[in-house]
Amino acid sequence: MPGRKMFWLAELMVMVALTGGLYALVAVSRIPFPFDTEARAQARSKWLIFKCTLCGKVEKISIRQLQKMQKPDEMSPMMGPMKLECPKCHKKELTQGVECPACQEKFVMKLDPAKGRYDDRCPKCGKSYAEAWRDMYRNEK
Repeated sequence: MPGRKMFWLAELMVMVALTGGLYALVAVSRIPFPFDTEARAQARSKWLIFKCTLCGKVEKISIRQLQKMQKPDEMSPMMGPMKLECPKCHKKELTQGVECPACQEKFVMKLDPAKGRYDDRCPKCGKSYAEAWRDMYRNEK
């Protein structure tokens, strides 16, 4: 059982790091630089997945688009997912999600550290997001 708790703790730390990294990337990439490197241009063109938790609409939004849409003071709390207005239902429920590495289903993880909720399982195939990535890396070696 202690190994299982450590696994969930590791998953939580990964999700916090990813969310914090996204916010840092959006904030830092707003700083004007006298030159624009190829790496910076590629980073800003990366796509993130968002899914509306009400109507199910899936959107792919680039970092560049996020920079234009949101100002840093309008972002969600660091422990919560980023939410935007859904273009279909017009509610602020377009939530940052992920694509299942096993079946490519786009979904929003149900992570709520305050309530002890850490559900990263794909609703379509049931595979844990963290386990799927771990298995993929293990198979690459």
